[in-house]
Amino acid sequence: MAKGKILAIDDERYFRGFYRVLLEKEGYHIVTADSGKGGLEYLYREEFDLVILDMELEGENVLEIVDAVKCLNPEQEILAVTGRNDVGLAVRAMKKGTSEYLLKPIDPEAFLLLLGKILFRQSVRREHGKLLDENIDYFYMVASLRKCLELLKINDIDRLSDHIADLMMEMLRADGACLWLYREMARHFRLRSVRGLAKVPAEEMVFPLGEGERKKFLDGGAFDAEARTVMVPINYAGETIALLRIEEPSGRERFSRKDFKLAEMVAEFAACGLHNALLLRSLEQNVLRAPSGEFYNMAFFRDHVSKEILKSRRYRRNLSILKLKIENYQDLMGNFSDKEVEETLRRMADAVNTTLREADIMAMDQPDEYFILLPETDFWGALLTQRRILRLLRPSAGSPVQVGKICTPLVRVRAATFPSDGATFHQLSEVAEHRLRQIENSLPVRIGIEDVPFWTAMEHVLCAAGRDKIMASMPEAGGESCFFPVTGETIETTMRSFCLELVESKRARGFIYRGCDGFASVLEGFSLVEGIEKSATSVYLLGGNRREEWDYQRIIPLHISDPGFARFPFFFYLSEEFAYALITHRQDENGEWLGFHSSDFYFVENMILKLQEQYRLQEQM
Repeated sequence: MAKGKILAIDDERYFRGFYRVLLEKEGYHIVTADSGKGGLEYLYREEFDLVILDMELEGENVLEIVDAVKCLNPEQEILAVTGRNDVGLAVRAMKKGTSEYLLKPIDPEAFLLLLGKILFRQSVRREHGKLLDENIDYFYMVASLRKCLELLKINDIDRLSDHIADLMMEMLRADGACLWLYREMARHFRLRSVRGLAKVPAEEMVFPLGEGERKKFLDGGAFDAEARTVMVPINYAGETIALLRIEEPSGRERFSRKDFKLAEMVAEFAACGLHNALLLRSLEQNVLRAPSGEFYNMAFFRDHVSKEILKSRRYRRNLSILKLKIENYQDLMGNFSDKEVEETLRRMADAVNTTLREADIMAMDQPDEYFILLPETDFWGALLTQRRILRLLRPSAGSPVQVGKICTPLVRVRAATFPSDGATFHQLSEVAEHRLRQIENSLPVRIGIEDVPFWTAMEHVLCAAGRDKIMASMPEAGGESCFFPVTGETIETTMRSFCLELVESKRARGFIYRGCDGFASVLEGFSLVEGIEKSATSVYLLGGNRREEWDYQRIIPLHISDPGFARFPFFFYLSEEFAYALITHRQDENGEWLGFHSSDFYFVENMILKLQEQYRLQEQM
């Protein structure tokens, strides 16, 4: 191995040969050049321990060559050699950055001693620089480890997920990061945190992890093709519990291997922190369950709801509370043994849990009253969850899950949503309780159409026997529902009035369902199509005599071949704050029509849900 690598720049052949013979004999690797330009070309391609530069290169400004060498490498050692004893030139050369100055003719022994002195000084400086870099790296590593230790002190999953992503962005100097957490029960990854400028497409919010990908991530992470994204798995005990993606290096073209190693170190601490937080959450959930083991107790539930409300307020998200009540609990206790009732409640909890997400939790307030928390769920999401629960728990719904063959609870469920219905658990629970009490006096319960199919309910409302039953069940003051004679234009007039109001209040989100026998005629009646398109209300036209393809975003025709839509033209409107239904039916061949309208919220909601289930409208939408 050569003792050192030296570049000699001299325009005299004799001295180039002198350097080559003398230095190769001493074990140095020597490269020679006959001009400053040629020497600089070598320096562009290679690194040298020493540059020997003749200060009398013909036709060249040697001081400019010194500047060029120092520009390439400020630490480059330069030995100036000249045949003139010019003190001024020597001083200028030293100021430019030459290390030593040597006069020709060159004494080989003195030259070798000077060479050894320069190279020794250079090796000492390099060693010092290496030690300094190692010290800097050491202190940087210590500082990084201290930051990573913070990951072991956070027990809240959401705070910890955000902190992991933020720390990765800071350590790798990146513009964005996002983290997915593995959900064991669902066997997929769900997005938990998005920080900085990271963007996550809708299709990446939730995704499964195949066996091949799982093995790949257990072996470590990977760059993308351009090294502008780093995917780092967070592995614990041979399982990938989270995935972290760091995006867009800040102020650089791409991430480096050093960044990748640093990310792996942070991931080791993150794995311990996440494992501990998940374990603590599991222990809390098990310890804080009610004695039956299927529900949480209310102390834990209230505390958890308070935290979720704070997060929902911070991130401007919705949150819903369901209140579930067993209406016939006293009858069950009087007619069945405690063991049978307990088994019924256990089966009910199992059935309800099949409809809930991993983040949803259920608590028992009283033996006949339960609360369910639905994080990140608005009024419409809570409505669908209520319907799924009722379909499972009511035998008449034809559910594959049986709550009890003999001991069967009669269940009611209503929801309250943050922030529209309240800002505390107490306020939300009061709203849900008020809505439960309203069901008892609602039209579907009074006339017995709560669980019958859609068209059966329509016939029941408008047939003679049904009308008599509705009229008999109404309060003397008249109430919120009534029958009245209508014409064929009544529905269109009513719909136009509603649309006019909706256009004026664009923020009110709602849904209109219009049953008809022809789409074109209904569309002609719209005088506010552009206004509806800009509103927050969606209009679904159902039935029709043929399929239609329109370019509207808010007005959607859904062709359904069923004579009921022509027989019972209807108009339903539902929003978070208001509900209205208008049903019409031709009474005889003379063209007389009978109408029924109602603002009974539960009646409208119940009819719309029947309609959605019977024709699977949610899939078509």
